[in-house]
Amino acid sequence: MPERRRPRTLKDGESELFAKMMAGATPLKKRPGVPGGLTQPRKPVLHIRPQSHPPIEDRPAPAIYAKDRAAISAMDGRNAERLIKGRMEIEARLDLHGHRQEEGQRILLDFIRRNHSYGKRCVLVITGKGRSLKNRPPEEASVGGRYVIPERGGVLFDLVPEWLSGRDLTPYVVAFSPSQPRHGGCGALYVYLRRERG
Repeated sequence: MPERRRPRTLKDGESELFAKMMAGATPLKKRPGVPGGLTQPRKPVLHIRPQSHPPIEDRPAPAIYAKDRAAISAMDGRNAERLIKGRMEIEARLDLHGHRQEEGQRILLDFIRRNHSYGKRCVLVITGKGRSLKNRPPEEASVGGRYVIPERGGVLFDLVPEWLSGRDLTPYVVAFSPSQPRHGGCGALYVYLRRERG
């Protein structure tokens, strides 16, 4: 068994230097043999109360950039993948079929705010795919004898993603994405809501 080393004795001025360096330190436990007069009293600790968060309407929300009827940039990768693949539990549904533009916007705003206040996170908004244009007469489907690919005629189909990324709803919406075929395909959107701050 190795011999135990004996601590060396302090040289002149080392005990004063040690006391000066340890002036602000507090001992973990009282140990016998350590002089108590080497430390100076500690300065009082400042207690800072946390600020309460302003209401959600007063806080600027991060911008949502919609591209191809989806905006998932504000989400972490795992949740974004779950949203896109339709693996999140849908907690509420809103069907906007048959509603006009102004009425649809008001209903959507109320639906998102209400479900956010209930603490729901993933909701489904059904816009429909728009009026099908394949039943048009052939003369309307061609220009100069050439076939023209019909565009979707759904007003809400185009406007709902804009509303979701607009300033009225960004305080409530984290992201949105077209739904899977089992939930309506491109005629519906998964909307992921922010967590309610209480």
